[in-house]
Amino acid sequence: MNKASLIERIAAETAVTKKIAENMLEALVKIIIGELKAGNEVTITGFGT
Repeated sequence: MNKASLIERIAAETAVTKKIAENMLEALVKIIIGELKAGNEVTITGFGT
C-alpha cells in the first residue's frame, strides 16, 4: 500500500474528503516523527504485527 492508497482508504472509512484524509495522515506522520526525534517511544498496538 502506498501513500495515495492509504489516503483513499482513510477517506472511505471515515467519510471525509481525500484532502481531509491527506491532512490527517500528514498530521499523524508529523506527530510520530516529532515524538521519535524527541527520543520518545511510539507504540500503536496491533500495528505491524
